[in-house]
Amino acid sequence: MIKGYMQQHNIPQREVVDVTGLNQSHLSQHLNKGTPMKTQKRAALYTWYVRKQREILRRKYPRQRWPLGAGGGERGSPHPAPARGYPACGREQPPAPSSGRAARTPASSPKQLGK
Repeated sequence: MIKGYMQQHNIPQREVVDVTGLNQSHLSQHLNKGTPMKTQKRAALYTWYVRKQREILRRKYPRQRWPLGAGGGERGSPHPAPARGYPACGREQPPAPSSGRAARTPASSPKQLGK
C-alpha cells in the first residue's frame, strides 16, 4: 500500500527516511520484501503516510475548504467524517437488530400452555 503510493507520487525512500528517522536499509527491506517492522517504527511510517496523503490532497485542491474536525481530527482534513448514523460508504444504516426473542405475554407462557 505505502510502496505503491510512493511509486504513484514519485516519493523517494530518502524522503521517508529523513522524516521518520527509519533506517534506509530496513525501510527498503520492509517495502520490497515485507520484512517485519517493530510497532513503533511501523507507526512512524504510517503516520508519515497519512500526513503525506493530506499534504498531497491539499496541494491538489488548494481552494477546497474542509470542515473543521473532519477526518482524523485535524483542522482542515480532506476526509470528512460520515454523517451520524451512516457508514462511510454512504448507504443507509440497516435497522438495529432485535434480540431474536419475542416478548412473552402471560397467556403464551409455557407453564400456562401445559395446564
